[in-house]
This record gives sequence, C-alpha cells and structure tokens, in this order.
Amino acid sequence: MMPFFSVIVPLYNKERYVVRALKSIVAQREDDFEVIVIDDGSTDEGLSRARSISDLRIKIFSQENRGVAAARNEGVSLASGRWIAFLDADDLWGQDHLVELRRLVTRFPDAGLVGASPQEVAEGGDIEFVQNSSPGSLRRINYFEEAAIDIGVINTSSICLLYTSDAADERS
Repeated sequence: MMPFFSVIVPLYNKERYVVRALKSIVAQREDDFEVIVIDDGSTDEGLSRARSISDLRIKIFSQENRGVAAARNEGVSLASGRWIAFLDADDLWGQDHLVELRRLVTRFPDAGLVGASPQEVAEGGDIEFVQNSSPGSLRRINYFEEAAIDIGVINTSSICLLYTSDAADERS
C-alpha cells in the first residue's frame, strides 16, 4: 500500500545529527509514511549511524557524492508516497509536523506544495519560531512575493509537495 508521505533525507557527513533527525521522523504522530535516506558519498560515520535506527519504514540508499539536489532528486525517484516531504539530516521535526502538513493538504486540496512555519533550534535546545507566526495558524501566501521581501517564509525541511505521475513522466 502506498504511504501518504515519502520523507526524503539527503545525508552527507552529518554523523553528529542524523540519528536525531531520523528519530524525529519515526516519532511523528502521523505514521503513514516511508523514509528514504540517500547517503551522498559521506566520508564520516553518518551512514552507519543512520543504519542503527531500526524501523521498517526507513530505506537507505547510497550514491557517489553529487550534491544535495541530486540526493533529493534520487530520493524522489525512489518515493512511493503521494506527498514528498524533506528533512535535512541536520534538522529535526516536532512530533506533529506531518500531522500539520496533512491538515494543510486537506484544507487546501488544490495546492501542490504546503509548508509549516519552520522553527530554529539552538545547540542548547531552545526552540524559536523563525517567523512571527503562531503554531497552527493557516494562511495562503504568494511565496515568491513574500520571499522577495526577504522574510524567509519556508525552507526545505518544512514543506511537502504533491508527487504526480506527470512529474514522474517529465523525469523519464
């Protein structure tokens, strides 16, 4: 059965963070997902640390180092979910991140991309919202207009996008 979300995790030399990132995914309250880790030729112990997380939803693949975009694209090509979410190996999600994304997808069924407000976590563990928005607030935005005034509305680890067969056909 196809999962609702495919979570793509590009990994390159993030041994210090990758376990924390993967644990934040498997701890999600929304559990209809697969995780695709693409090791992009790491030279540290990140790959072995990723393999230490035992969860059947996690699939790990390796490629020669080609950069984060190539790793994400490879992950998307292996995805089976309807919605693609991204989490960089040195980022983490709160437990309700996928719940919030599913809520957005349901509320805005014509959207091809939805995103939640990113949070910044300092080394000491303090969490701050990057934006002056409250958790759970919803609004439709013109991303390019808002990004053009440099307020950093979303980032890769806070979004998901609709994966359509048209997109798959274009890649072929």
